[in-house]
Amino acid sequence: MKKKYKGLEICAVKGLHEKVLKTILKRNIKKESKILVLGSGTGSFDKRLADSGFNNIISSDINQENYTYSNENIKFMPLDLNSDFSAKINQDFDLIIATELIEHLSSPNKFIKECKNLLNKKGVLIISTPNLHNLQSRINFLLFGYPSYFITKPEKYGHISPIFDNIFFYILEKHNLKLEKRIPSSNYFKNFEFYTKKSYFYFLTQLFLNIFFFPLMLFNKKLLKGTNAIYLISHADYKK
Repeated sequence: MKKKYKGLEICAVKGLHEKVLKTILKRNIKKESKILVLGSGTGSFDKRLADSGFNNIISSDINQENYTYSNENIKFMPLDLNSDFSAKINQDFDLIIATELIEHLSSPNKFIKECKNLLNKKGVLIISTPNLHNLQSRINFLLFGYPSYFITKPEKYGHISPIFDNIFFYILEKHNLKLEKRIPSSNYFKNFEFYTKKSYFYFLTQLFLNIFFFPLMLFNKKLLKGTNAIYLISHADYKK
């Protein structure tokens, strides 16, 4: 059964949207802030924002037909996010949100550049993507030669751009952006249903390998947490 928020399908792993909203509220983003949601899907996250009191939102995705949420305070713009979309929007924003999107795009570097063009000097950019550094992903790479979420053929999930932290941080630096915080989201056990769909043998095998390999991971253990990573980003020259 597909996950839903008040009748709207959630195009993300379990618990991710809740964690992103918690991150926004913790950052004390003002309710009247100008918000841009990129890759909004059905509009389920837009509804979460509206339910939390945010009322100045522009939402966008490539296909308007999939966007089934209706709210007079939200303007929807159909956009190809592989294009020069910042020129089409031509505004600046206090908050830009892109959950589970960047791995679907042909050029993460270009996407970050476009987001930078739309972010005001005090603005915050929040991006989430599969955590390719976690223990599960490393085990999948060992067994299959590919990290998690990139084992299957691209046409199944549309994942074409793996995001590794060292390359991602270089892209941010190149565009004069800085990482404020990297937040792990969801975990192996929260996604129990996803793994047992394949088979219980697969689940138990992966569980055993997780337990066996964890003590051997001596470096960057903080990256082992979370099936997904949330990146909180701002301008490099802005000081709170």
